[in-house]
Amino acid sequence: MITKILDIVNWVRTLDKKVIAFIGGAILVLFMMQQCNRISELKTEIKQVEAQAENNLNNYIAANDSIKYFRTLNGDMVAQISSYQFTVEDLQRANGNLLKKYRRSLQLNKELEGVKNLLESELQIKDSIIASTSSTRLSDSTDLIEFKDYVDYGDGNSRDLSGSLIVTKLDSALAASDVKIRLSQSITLRAAVEEVDGRDQIKISTGYPGLTIGSIENINLINNKLNAAPYTKKAGWSVGIGVGYGVMLNNGQQLGFGPTIGAHLIWSPKWLRF
Repeated sequence: MITKILDIVNWVRTLDKKVIAFIGGAILVLFMMQQCNRISELKTEIKQVEAQAENNLNNYIAANDSIKYFRTLNGDMVAQISSYQFTVEDLQRANGNLLKKYRRSLQLNKELEGVKNLLESELQIKDSIIASTSSTRLSDSTDLIEFKDYVDYGDGNSRDLSGSLIVTKLDSALAASDVKIRLSQSITLRAAVEEVDGRDQIKISTGYPGLTIGSIENINLINNKLNAAPYTKKAGWSVGIGVGYGVMLNNGQQLGFGPTIGAHLIWSPKWLRF
């Protein structure tokens, strides 16, 4: 081993100074290029960490937010709350049962590919009805009572209530039978996700009287396949056989230009990789 090292040292001593300078310069350039690539990789990693930290802060704010209610100029009620933001993997780890619920109720694909948002809201309706009634005598002791009420609130919101029952007089008491109640409601809801102070918030509005939006859950889903970071080429060493044209040493240990052929140990920066 020592003999081989000495042979290499002696060979280096026989080289022309220009050749030594060229080799040293080439090694320095390769080292600097490798450092530049490493810095670029670190910048990419920092951006990923910053994005994850921003998501965590966003979800912390959403978890501590509560629904805010207000009315528009036309009288519609609007409910507003902050949105969550998760990747599929993070949400699976945090609450796998929640994902199962959405998959089952909406028949979503297992990977949630193509799914951008998950939305759930609870609606509560408090109403009072004063219906018009009519009575039809069926017999001396039996009457048919019918009632009906229809209200059009506008903008696609309406309520239609109708029904009937048979009232029979039994001695001093009244008995109801064949009770039928039909209720039809049309409710218009509108929703939007709006960026407020740099964070997404969901808004749901309705003009239906007495309707309250009790809870809202909106998750902006970052699907990794759709939002994956672009492929980053990596620098590195490689061994290959090839032909080319470049700088080489001639028999007189002088630098010259010409065609080359042979086996090569090559280090390539990532910007030169395909």
